[in-house]
Amino acid sequence: MRDIAPVVLWIVLVAFIGTIFFAWGMDFRSRQKEPSVGKVGKKRIPLRYFDKMVSIEREKQRQQAGGELSPYQAKMIPRQVWETEVSRILHQKAFKELGISASADEVFEYIKTNPPPEVLNIPAFQTDSVFDTTKFVEFLNRPESFDNEGMRQLEAYTANFLVPMNTLRRLLEVGRVPSPSEIAYEYRRRAEKAVFEFAKVEAATVGVDSAAVTDAMVKAYYEANPDSFFSESQAELYYVRMQKEPTPEDEKAYYDEMLQVKARIESGESTFEEEARLESDDEASGKQGGDLGWFSKGSMVPAFEAVAFALDSGELSDPVKTQFGYHLILVEGRREQDTVEEVKARHVLRKVMPTMETLDSLESLAERLRAQAVENGLVAAVSGHPGLHVDSTGLFSKGEFIQGIGYLFGATSFAFREDLGTVSDIFESNEAFFLLQLKRRTDKGILPVAEVRPRITEHLMDSVARERAREHLASAVAALGPEDSLPMLGESDSLIACGVTDTITRNQFVPSVGFDNEPVAATFALPAGARSGVIQTSKASFVVRPLWRDTVESIPWDSPAVRQTRLSLMSDARENAYYAWYQNYRDKAKLENNLSEYYMD
Repeated sequence: MRDIAPVVLWIVLVAFIGTIFFAWGMDFRSRQKEPSVGKVGKKRIPLRYFDKMVSIEREKQRQQAGGELSPYQAKMIPRQVWETEVSRILHQKAFKELGISASADEVFEYIKTNPPPEVLNIPAFQTDSVFDTTKFVEFLNRPESFDNEGMRQLEAYTANFLVPMNTLRRLLEVGRVPSPSEIAYEYRRRAEKAVFEFAKVEAATVGVDSAAVTDAMVKAYYEANPDSFFSESQAELYYVRMQKEPTPEDEKAYYDEMLQVKARIESGESTFEEEARLESDDEASGKQGGDLGWFSKGSMVPAFEAVAFALDSGELSDPVKTQFGYHLILVEGRREQDTVEEVKARHVLRKVMPTMETLDSLESLAERLRAQAVENGLVAAVSGHPGLHVDSTGLFSKGEFIQGIGYLFGATSFAFREDLGTVSDIFESNEAFFLLQLKRRTDKGILPVAEVRPRITEHLMDSVARERAREHLASAVAALGPEDSLPMLGESDSLIACGVTDTITRNQFVPSVGFDNEPVAATFALPAGARSGVIQTSKASFVVRPLWRDTVESIPWDSPAVRQTRLSLMSDARENAYYAWYQNYRDKAKLENNLSEYYMD
């Protein structure tokens, strides 16, 4: 049983995840009056339960990341858990409506034939270091294997979700067979080839001043698209960012530290490899004693490379500064490979970060500024401090990225819960300290035209630029003779980019043109030598002319390529059948999402 202990541990972990996924289907009537983060149909999701799931997911992601999560990652976790819960509840509902369940034989067969990767590496289930299905099945056949709670939970998870999900997908996949016309179309997309020339004018290269957008244009667009400007309640903040940057004194401290590392190596107190394993901030090479292997010029950043190629074999450098920090470089060998000079080297890297003294000093400054801001406001508090200034975030809604600040934990809660003019406590991210002051809040509804004018102006400027790009290209092409090539246009007009493609298929990415878009479609619709009209995409205007085309006149139905096309379409159709079903089922469900009330940050 000692050999089986890792199995039981794995089962407990899987069962714990399974419990998260389906245990909430139990009776929660005693908690009906608790706050909830939302509802899926009539099913409430209690806040206490949901918050526990968020904590579990946050810890799981921390372990996977090997450290603290970024503010953005932490912010996304409640949304990820919400989607998981919605999916779980909707699938349970669908299983019940469709009468889908799992027999004991189906559960056993599923567990037997779907051992996860963790089980494959357990020695108790291996023969000559290779997973042995017989041993795993013997384990499953022992009644005592299911005497622990972990195995019972695994069995329940498989019966309640995994097997029914397989059944549901098989039902959805029935009849998902591509028709001959679909196979022929896709085969041609993959097999037909062309070479074409093109000319394009990007909207971004056509200068459009905001003066081109009049008040009348803004008003007309605003009145024609009122729903585009509906918004939940929004807030705007003043903020001061105090960046965590190393000072010259910090730089010197790291340089002196690297000199001490060098001294220990040269005195024999330690070896280069030992120092790299203990001190290097380059984790990948540090585990290998700083080994970078052989490399040629052009492989490393210039400052590092210049020193490495100047050292003799066996020579140790002084500290070398690059954008990554300070390095000690030890060259272990030099050689020429096919006339290319190479060196073999190791390094110790220390990233230059603000010291604790610097961070303490910066935090003390933030505390003094806050005290002054509470009395006189943020702008007055910051005046007289070189390098610091007050910025504004612009309006943002709950859950949105905050311009200038980013994903700062607690900032959204502050913005939507405090009174106007309130100065925040000190906020801190990995990059900076912040002080915030609530500038204003708007009510839910259609935003006034003054608030959205910059957005409308930008949209209309883009529209004007695209139209000017189209007109410019159309005018240039009109001046060409019937036999003139499109690349000629680029020789005298800097706004026009031209080129000739390699041999391409319909579903291939084409540099400077794009993937499976209008210009590519036009190429395969035109006869060789015919020039298209102006084709507009979201970013540019194009004219194309196919120079050569290899068309498919008849479909070789018995060929391996056609069989592969059929299998590929069948696989895509079956996968799309499930996702289309789920999206449709989800869209019809009555969802009530209150996440923003409890997880603004």
